[in-house]
Amino acid sequence: MRSQLGLICSFAVLALTACTTIAPFDLAAYEKVTSAKAAALALISESTEDYGSHVSEVKAVSLIISQAYEYDKGRPKNQVTTAMWDKLLSNDGGLWGTFLVRWKEKGSFKPDAVALRKTQVGKGFDLISALEIGKNPSPGNSPPP
Repeated sequence: MRSQLGLICSFAVLALTACTTIAPFDLAAYEKVTSAKAAALALISESTEDYGSHVSEVKAVSLIISQAYEYDKGRPKNQVTTAMWDKLLSNDGGLWGTFLVRWKEKGSFKPDAVALRKTQVGKGFDLISALEIGKNPSPGNSPPP
């Protein structure tokens, strides 16, 4: 739990250190991160079942998440957001990447562990979407109300 708190604090520091050199708000980026979160949390809910029976779903959700990451990574002045994605996706960062590695190793999780992982991974995605919403809008590209 301490390592997840440290990761969340790292996300917050990255967000707070962002200055005027950060990319403007991008509605497509916001929609991609929120869609990726929904897909990830739905898949985590399935992790009470054997990993082997969900391999195709893991690949599909991983593709959705990779597309969101690559979109953000390709935007100019978006290093802070990309660094947050890197932490979320890392195999040893305690979030999405770690969840996949552990699910594959263990085979399945107990319901309490699933609930905890959903909370942890969800917060990682929430921090990325909050950073996006907090960016200055560009003309014709405003955050949702």
